[in-house]
Amino acid sequence: MRQNVTLLKDLVRDTGGEYLPIARAEAALPDLLPNRGEPFTIDERLRTLWDRSWVMYLLVGLLSVEWLTRKLLKLA
Repeated sequence: MRQNVTLLKDLVRDTGGEYLPIARAEAALPDLLPNRGEPFTIDERLRTLWDRSWVMYLLVGLLSVEWLTRKLLKLA
């Protein structure tokens, strides 16, 4: 299988990229890629599910609706 350079250059022109022959890729890629050396932080605070009361109320409400529906339709 051969590399279709014409097709690759057409794709680059249409997408705004840059065509690099494989021989130049290793030297040119670091200049093209964004700087990934900037540190960032991730908010990893753990919150228990039950610290949010609305979750408990939602769960109890859904179970109550399910139970009432089964009772009224005589399914259980």
